[in-house]
Amino acid sequence: MAYGKVEENFYSRSEVRGLSFFGKSVLIYLLVNHHRNFIGLYFLPHSYAIEDLDISLQQYKDALNEIAEAGLIFYDEKEKTIFVAINLEHNPLNSEKQIKGAINLIKEIRSVRLLQEFEKRNPIDTLSIAIRNRIDTLSIPYGKGMQGVPIEEEVKEDIKEKEKLKETSSSSQEKTVAEKENIKYYTNISKYEIDVETYKLSRARVLTSAGVDKHKAQVQAKAEADRLFVLEEEGR
Repeated sequence: MAYGKVEENFYSRSEVRGLSFFGKSVLIYLLVNHHRNFIGLYFLPHSYAIEDLDISLQQYKDALNEIAEAGLIFYDEKEKTIFVAINLEHNPLNSEKQIKGAINLIKEIRSVRLLQEFEKRNPIDTLSIAIRNRIDTLSIPYGKGMQGVPIEEEVKEDIKEKEKLKETSSSSQEKTVAEKENIKYYTNISKYEIDVETYKLSRARVLTSAGVDKHKAQVQAKAEADRLFVLEEEGR
């Protein structure tokens, strides 16, 4: 069974002596409870603690605030994660195996602030590198997000981006279809022997208004009038 150590001089520390009974009791709990890990940086919702200690939420919060004000712990409400700053004084990392284990635990932490506090108190090169890598990972967004953005929000952002891409793609496809229709139409109307000015005017109207259909009848009528005019001239 795993266990946590508390040094004999625990109660002799000035910071600890200044704590209330509840403060001392909760601090001991934070050092030895079964949710902890050996680096003292771990996930601990308030519900876990009040169930274990059999005290009220308010009693627990008051004790937690008291211990935090003494600089002995740091708590991230958002991530429900605690860092017991004096943990490694009682449970130091004594081997390469423990350091590797600490690095694996660091990879699970989502609180940048607590990682930074942990690094300040544990200036081991290999740990510092792992901590900075983890902080960098948390600071790099998925798409546009930032560190601390809930995963649900990141997913929503991804969905929005995909929808925008679909809309852009759909718009481009519609534009391509319209352009093809215009090209096809202008290729076909050459058989009407329309004069250059009429062709240019009609094309300009189509490109700046609703589309081909609105002007097709006008262009065809003009073409027919031009054809009849030519026939009349030839008959004279």
